[in-house]
Amino acid sequence: MAIIGSSIGLFFCISIVVAPVLASSVGLDGLFWFAAALAAIAMLIMWVMVPEPTQVNSRTIASRPRNLGVLLKMAELLRLNFGIFVLHAILAAVFVCIPQVLVDGILVADKHWLLYLPAMIAAIVGMVFILKRSHRLDKTNGTMCMAVAVLIIAMWGASVVVSGYIAEGTIGSFPQMLAVMAIFFFGFIVLEATLPAEVSRSAPEEQRGAAVGIYNTCQFFGVFAGGVISGWMYGVYGAASVFIACIGLLLIWLILLLSKYSTKYGGTLSN
Repeated sequence: MAIIGSSIGLFFCISIVVAPVLASSVGLDGLFWFAAALAAIAMLIMWVMVPEPTQVNSRTIASRPRNLGVLLKMAELLRLNFGIFVLHAILAAVFVCIPQVLVDGILVADKHWLLYLPAMIAAIVGMVFILKRSHRLDKTNGTMCMAVAVLIIAMWGASVVVSGYIAEGTIGSFPQMLAVMAIFFFGFIVLEATLPAEVSRSAPEEQRGAAVGIYNTCQFFGVFAGGVISGWMYGVYGAASVFIACIGLLLIWLILLLSKYSTKYGGTLSN
C-alpha cells in the first residue's frame, strides 16, 4: 500500500512537470487526448497483465452494511479518512491558485516545469530518507505529524508570498516560490505514501478492501471539495485566503493525529 501511495504521489508530481511543456506543443485539447490515450493504455494493462481475483461469496462479511458501519466508527480509520480528504482538498486548492500566481509574476505557463522539477526532486530525496527512517524506527505516527506540520509551513509560506504580491504589486522571487513548492511536495508525497499503508494496518484483515474503498472515496471527494471551494474563495477573496483556509484544515488534522493513537478498533465484527 505504501508503494501504491508513493506511486500516486510521484506520478502526480511528474505530470505537473510534463503537462506545461506538452500543452505548449499540442495545446490544451491535445493534453486531454494524451490523457485519454493513457487511460486506454491503463485499460489494456488491466485486461492483459492483472489476474482475475479469486472468486468469493457475494455475502462476505465485509459486504454487510452493519459491518461497513463498524469501519465508519473506528477512530483510527476516521482520522485517516479525514486526513486523505484534507490532503487532496489542499492539493486541489494549491493547483487552483499556484499556476495563476506563477503566471501573474514569475513564469509563463510553459515554463512552470522549471519550478516544479527541482522542487519535486528535492522533495523525493527527502521523502525517501524520512520514510526509510520512520519504517526502521516504527515511528509512522510521528512521521505523519511531521509531514502535516511541513504542509502548514508550506501554506504559510505561500500566503506570505502572495500577500507580498498584493501589498507591493510585485510577486515574490523565484527562489521563494521554489522553496514553498519543495516543502509542499515533500509533505504531500510523504503523506501520500504513509496514509494508505496505515489504512491497511488499521482495518480488520477481512475488511481491508472495504476500508480502502471508503478511504479512496474520501480522497476523491477531497479533490472535488477542494477544487470547488478554493475556486470560489480565489475569485472572491484572493489566493492568500485559500492558503489560510488550508492552514486551518491542517491544524484540525494535526490535532486529530496528536489525540489518541492507541485506539485500534472502534467496534467488533459480527458473524
